[in-house]
Amino acid sequence: MVMVFAVLILKEQITSRKILGIICSFLGVAIVITKGNFFALQFGNALGILSAIAGAVVFSLFSVLGKKQNYDKLY
Repeated sequence: MVMVFAVLILKEQITSRKILGIICSFLGVAIVITKGNFFALQFGNALGILSAIAGAVVFSLFSVLGKKQNYDKLY
C-alpha cells in the first residue's frame, strides 16, 4: 500500500518490478485472507479483515504523507 500511495501522492516513478511486487503482495494477502482457498472467496472474520486493511491503509498514508512534509526529523 505504501508503494501505491507513493505513486499516487508523491508521483514516484513506477517500474515493472514495482508492479510485479505490488501484484505479488496483493495476491499473497488474498490467499491469506481466504485461507488458501482463493477461488471460494469465503472470508472468515470480516471485522478482522476490515481492521487489517484499514490499518494498512492508515499506516501507508501516514508514511507517505510524512515523507512529503518538510520538517526537522530530530525533534
